[in-house]
Amino acid sequence: MTPKNGVRNTDQMIAELRAAAENDRRAAEFHSFKKKLEQRDLQRVMRLEEQADQLERELAGVENYPVITLCGSVRFRDDFERVNAELTLRGNIVLSVGCFDHDRFHDHGDEKALETKRRLDRLHLAKISMSNAVYVINRGGHIGDSTRREIAFAQGLGLPVIYMQTPEKEAQ
Repeated sequence: MTPKNGVRNTDQMIAELRAAAENDRRAAEFHSFKKKLEQRDLQRVMRLEEQADQLERELAGVENYPVITLCGSVRFRDDFERVNAELTLRGNIVLSVGCFDHDRFHDHGDEKALETKRRLDRLHLAKISMSNAVYVINRGGHIGDSTRREIAFAQGLGLPVIYMQTPEKEAQ
C-alpha cells in the first residue's frame, strides 16, 4: 500500500516483505508436498507393476494345461471319480458333472425338476465349450441321449472326443 504522498513507511515495507516471504514458504511447502505425493504415487505404481509381474510369472504356463470335460451317465459315478483323478494326475484340468443325483430331475411330471435338469444340461454344455477335449465315460458301451447330445455338441465345436471304451456301431 502506498500512502497518498507516494512514500511507503518502513512498517509497510516490512509487512509486505513478510507476506511475500510467507507466500514463498507456502509455495515451497506446497511444491515439497506435491513432490512427496508424486514420489509416493510412483512407488505405489512400481509396487503394483512388480506385483503384476510376479502374478504373470506365477500364472505362466497355466493356459497350457489341457481342459477335459467328462461326459456320460451319472450312474457310473465311480468311473467319473477314477477317470477324473487319473486325468488330473496326468496334468489336465478336468471338468465333471456337478451333481451325481440329477437322475431325480428326469421326467417325472414335475416341471420344476425338468427345468433344473435342463439348466444342468446347459451348464454341462458350457463346460464342454470351455474344454480342449471331451472324455466319454461309457462303461459297457452305454451312451445315453444326453451324452449323445454332448458328443454332438463337442464334435460341432471341433473338439476331440475320447472314449473310455471303444464305442459300438451305434456311436460311430
